[in-house]
Amino acid sequence: LSFQRFVGLRSSSQIPDRTTIRTFKERLLKAGASESIFDAVNRQLSRHGYIARGGQMVDASIVQAPKQS
Repeated sequence: LSFQRFVGLRSSSQIPDRTTIRTFKERLLKAGASESIFDAVNRQLSRHGYIARGGQMVDASIVQAPKQS
């Protein structure tokens, strides 16, 4: 829901399904446009005070695990 609010989608009927998103991604990659689009998105985020970082854990649980030797 937070992403839905962030991008301004009001009803669930407006949200694209995963097939639509995957197809869009594949077309971007095939056209060689993905890097320039993501660079533009990052510039917009930066202008508004946001920093997009990849590979970060958002939520985690700590559990006991056996020690490895």
